[in-house]
Amino acid sequence: MTDMETISENAIEIYDQAFDLFDRGIMDQAEILFQSLTFIEPDWRDAWVGFGICLRVGGKLEEAQFAFDVARKLAPDDSAVLFHRCELACAQKDWGQARAEAQEFLALGDAGRPVAGHAEMAQLVDFLQTRSAGVTA
Repeated sequence: MTDMETISENAIEIYDQAFDLFDRGIMDQAEILFQSLTFIEPDWRDAWVGFGICLRVGGKLEEAQFAFDVARKLAPDDSAVLFHRCELACAQKDWGQARAEAQEFLALGDAGRPVAGHAEMAQLVDFLQTRSAGVTA
C-alpha cells in the first residue's frame, strides 16, 4: 500500500475532486477520476476503494469486485476495504461471502486493530443475521 507521504500533490488534488463529485452525486465523473488515480498511483488503496464504490453504486458489480480485490491485496487488514467488500457481496446477494467479510471485519476489532465504520458494519451484520434467521435449510 502506498504511504500517503509518497502520493503526489496532483493525485491528492484529483482524489479531492473525485470525492467532491461523489458527494454531490456526480458518479460518472467521480468514477473517471478515481479510475485515473488507479493508473497514476496504482498502489494507493484509497484510489481503488473510491473506484470500487463508484462502480458498485453504478451497478457495475463485477468491475467493483476487481477494484475491491486490488484494494484487499494492497491492504489485507483494512477495515474500510472489508466493509466495502461486504457491502458489495450483499449487492451481489452472495450471503456467504458477505458473512465471511463481516466476520473478518469484526475479527480486526477483536484483535485490537484500528477499525473504522463500526456503526455501518453493525447495520450490515444485523441485516445478515436477520436474513440468516429467515432462511430455512
